[in-house]
Amino acid sequence: MTTFEHIECPNCSATLLASAEACNRCGERKDEPGTGRPRFTEASRDAGPSLGGLLTLIPAGGVRVRYVGACPAGAFGVDAAGELVWTIDWGWVGRVLVDGTELRLDGVRVEIDTGRVVDPPR
Repeated sequence: MTTFEHIECPNCSATLLASAEACNRCGERKDEPGTGRPRFTEASRDAGPSLGGLLTLIPAGGVRVRYVGACPAGAFGVDAAGELVWTIDWGWVGRVLVDGTELRLDGVRVEIDTGRVVDPPR
């Protein structure tokens, strides 16, 4: 059995292999602090772990929300300055799709700038 050591990204709190040179979510480089984009605020940094861990950070085309963080339990929206805009905690989200200004969580359409469900599941 192979074991790997992990570290937490100081910008977005994603879990990375200790050997990684840069975060594969926000791009923060270990040797150059402050290089990740966006620069996460404390609330944004805490959103990922509270939803089971940041799996991916997806660029978005909302008026306010510029990134959507996809997590096992939900998602969160972050603006260009790294401020947390909204969080959705559904306990489990299998698929997060972002296409410009359209956001779908497990096929349910969500308003990208507010996190409000547009088409409730039936």
